[in-house]
Amino acid sequence: MSNLRVIFYKTIIVLIFLFASSYTVNAQQLNYYTKEYNNVFKIARSLNKLILITFYTDWCINCKKMDENVFTDKNLVNLINNNYIPLHLNAELFDVMDICDTYQVKSYPTSIIIDANGKLINKLIGYYGVIPMTAELKKAAHNNLIKKKK
Repeated sequence: MSNLRVIFYKTIIVLIFLFASSYTVNAQQLNYYTKEYNNVFKIARSLNKLILITFYTDWCINCKKMDENVFTDKNLVNLINNNYIPLHLNAELFDVMDICDTYQVKSYPTSIIIDANGKLINKLIGYYGVIPMTAELKKAAHNNLIKKKK
C-alpha cells in the first residue's frame, strides 16, 4: 500500500509541475515602456525600433477586449516586443492629453505607430483583432527594416 501512495504523490507532483510550466509559457506579456515619455524616442533610436502607443480609457469596452483578446496573443506579443517599444496610455490622464492632441487621437481604442522622431507612420482607430493588428504591425516593422538598410 505504501508503494501506491508513493506513486500517487509522484504523479500529483508531476501534474503540478506540468501545469505550472504550461501556465508560465502562456503568461508572456508585452514589455510596456513605463518611464518618462520623452525618453522613449532616445531608446527607440538606440534600439532601432518603432514605437507603438495604444490609447485607452477605463470606460472603453473595446479597449478592455483588445487587452484581453488581442495583446495576449503569443505571436503578436513576440512581434511587438521584438520590433516596437510599446506604450499603453490612459487618454484621460492630464499628461497624456497633449500626446492625444499631437496625434489627433479622438476615439478609443486607438493605436499609433510612430518612428523614433515622433513621425506618425500609421493610426489604427477602433478595435483590431489579432489578424488585422498583426498584419499592420508586420507591415510597419518590415518597412522600417527596409528603410534602415538604405
